[in-house]
Amino acid sequence: MRGLPYLTRTLRPAVSGLLRATTATALLPRLTRTHTHTLPIPTSLQSKNKKKKISPFSLKRLRITIGGQILPFDSLFLRDACRCVHCVHPSTQQKLFQTTDIPYEVRPQLFEARKDGSVRIVWKNDLVTPQNPTGQQHESVYDFEFLRRYATLRNRVRARFNDQRQILWDRKVMEKDVLFVDYEDYMKDDQALFKAVKQLSLYGLIFIKGIPAGMSDAVEGMAERIGNLKNTFYGKTWDVKSIKDSKNIA
Repeated sequence: MRGLPYLTRTLRPAVSGLLRATTATALLPRLTRTHTHTLPIPTSLQSKNKKKKISPFSLKRLRITIGGQILPFDSLFLRDACRCVHCVHPSTQQKLFQTTDIPYEVRPQLFEARKDGSVRIVWKNDLVTPQNPTGQQHESVYDFEFLRRYATLRNRVRARFNDQRQILWDRKVMEKDVLFVDYEDYMKDDQALFKAVKQLSLYGLIFIKGIPAGMSDAVEGMAERIGNLKNTFYGKTWDVKSIKDSKNIA
């Protein structure tokens, strides 16, 4: 018997990712612009009920309408996520500053919602760098896909393929929902593979029948039909034997 528990743990992210990729494009909400031109953000606001100034820290969140909902985006999060050439190296894609380098007082001073769904922000009280010596000139642009992905907790979870439900099953459930897949179909038919992957994601168990006799690399081939296997000092797969008083808990 091969190391199937290890394979299950290794392949689950690939299984979830394959399922999510087939439906992601149908689930994109639309971004509705809340502003049609560049707007300066004031340093203070007047309360309607009281003649006093509201602290600029009350503007630590920007509110953008996405899919008909007004959703808040934290200013520190947006600044940290800037992908401009001064923040992320264009070749290595390495982040060029530490999150903790961002001043807590950073906030947007100009905001622009564009026709393509992207948002442009000019920051105030920002990092002081050779490109931004006063800390008042840094500009960030966030595209529609980024805003959609981080608009809600649900979207953030979906973007990481972590929202696949699992079904706890017993004998009664599995007798009704058990799935048998022919080996040749599994290896050559994408629809059969999708059905098997979906079953694995929901139940964690499928049965593949018709595996050619004496095929020593069958498990490896079936696993790599879904995704790459992690190679360890045991190899890609290994035999598990039941030995009395074994010292290895694997």
